[in-house]
Amino acid sequence: DLYESQAHFVQELLQNADDNSYDDLATPSLELALRSRSATPYFFAANNEIGLAEVDVRALCDISRSSKSQAAGATTGYKGVGWKS
Repeated sequence: DLYESQAHFVQELLQNADDNSYDDLATPSLELALRSRSATPYFFAANNEIGLAEVDVRALCDISRSSKSQAAGATTGYKGVGWKS
């Protein structure tokens, strides 16, 4: 495994929410919840980002390709692996 903890995905979701782009008038928010439907539990994650551009989707589909700024301190994540891990 790439990470020691099975719960590392929560850190990735927090990092992604921090790195997202938000509307200038929006207060960034993130919801993480355990829910159930018809007695089937599931994990729910949502935030109010502006959404993905084509360059973001392409970056998600490739290792070591990131649409995040390479400027120091511009984003929390930068390696291009996180979500794909």
